[in-house]
Amino acid sequence: MFTHRGAVRVRNEDAVFVGGTIFQEDLRDVVALRLTGSPHALLVADGMGGHPHGDLASHAALAFLTSQDGLLDGSAACETALHAANERLYELMDEPTRIGMGTTIAGLVLQETAMIAFNVGDSRAYRLSSGGLHKLSHEDVVLPPGEGIAPARTHGITQALGGSTFPLAIVPHVCVEPPLQVGDKVLLCTDGLTDALNDTEIETFLQLSASPAIIIQKLVRRAISAGTRDNISVVVGVCV
Repeated sequence: MFTHRGAVRVRNEDAVFVGGTIFQEDLRDVVALRLTGSPHALLVADGMGGHPHGDLASHAALAFLTSQDGLLDGSAACETALHAANERLYELMDEPTRIGMGTTIAGLVLQETAMIAFNVGDSRAYRLSSGGLHKLSHEDVVLPPGEGIAPARTHGITQALGGSTFPLAIVPHVCVEPPLQVGDKVLLCTDGLTDALNDTEIETFLQLSASPAIIIQKLVRRAISAGTRDNISVVVGVCV
């Protein structure tokens, strides 16, 4: 996994959860972790730009979600945890400077018998299998007519955890997928990657190597060279 403020932003408002740890400080290199057994949760969050304390919002959302014992239990538990995380962010707006803070979220729960994908906002989850690349997330965005052929560099999101001056309910996207098979790959990312690369490019990079570290390095380098202006966070996993 990798997270960094990118070439333009002054601080990193993304956060990543892998292997029981939340990462938010700029990383100098890719972090490689081996996860054994099950279940496991992988998450990325993108604190909302233009809102106060995006870094606090993303970290707080991951800390809350990963403290919930039921998160790993199934799709209904994931949805319940997301609603609770949304409420928690509004509870944290107890200081004037925090009002309106918010974050996107995208995650995977890896179980022996299933994989659960969920998101709120525009952070994404993908699965690459023998059948090709499948996007598991649903972006909550408003795009201009004709958008989607090329990556969008700016867009507004229609829902997030928090993100408003008064509490708003969310409609989380949660789906249950077959369990990972040997050779399958998964990708979680914030829009620092997908603003610069389209799905065809993402699939090409995922197919380049069996090494998550090499894939991440190539994805991040390509996004930066393509001019991404946002924080960038990427998690790649391979089932072995």
